[in-house]
Amino acid sequence: MGPRPNTASLGPSPLPQEERGVGKVPVRVIDGFTQFLPKRSTIFFQRCYFAPFPRPLQIGLQPPFPVEVPVARIQAPHTMAIVFREASFRVYQHSGIGVDDIEETPRSRVTTYIGFSFKIGNRGLTDFSTNVQAPNTPVLLGGFNNPNATTVQGGSGTIYPFSGRVTPDQPYAHYSMPGDLIEANAVILRAPNFDARLFSVEMSGWIVGATELQKILDSL
Repeated sequence: MGPRPNTASLGPSPLPQEERGVGKVPVRVIDGFTQFLPKRSTIFFQRCYFAPFPRPLQIGLQPPFPVEVPVARIQAPHTMAIVFREASFRVYQHSGIGVDDIEETPRSRVTTYIGFSFKIGNRGLTDFSTNVQAPNTPVLLGGFNNPNATTVQGGSGTIYPFSGRVTPDQPYAHYSMPGDLIEANAVILRAPNFDARLFSVEMSGWIVGATELQKILDSL
């Protein structure tokens, strides 16, 4: 072992670089760490629901479109609210390899064939202006001379015309109050030119007490 270094006590610095020593002061840290933690009543969830593509799609000579296919139906529980952070739809088609092999249909191929809607209570999450036809509006297909059929109507804001995420990319949250019905639907606008097999919707968010959510909304 080498020699020990010499140590000596030094007095306080003559320059004003130190404060006068004081006694202990009780300090209570509030929201220093727990502000980022959820409460015990908060339950996070992530769910994925599937629905088969209807077969046969068309029965008879009348154009059946648009066809609304329910993918998920959820009712908010009593005294609880559901906050959604993300909702995403997908379409799956036959891969052309195995009998039951499927693959996700590209977003560009789904457009104009299949739309999607996500409703929370009476509020449409996909509420915007588009020229996709409104629900219950028949589409005139080639080969059918039906005078009762109408053409595409613009201004419908209930159908999102793309697959994928229907919620905004910004960190927004959409909520449902107790008893509200959450509806996730796929809408077949016209007969697709690919072998569609499945629809899916993936939702994520959390469940919280209605009174606690109401306090947050009242403070905004």
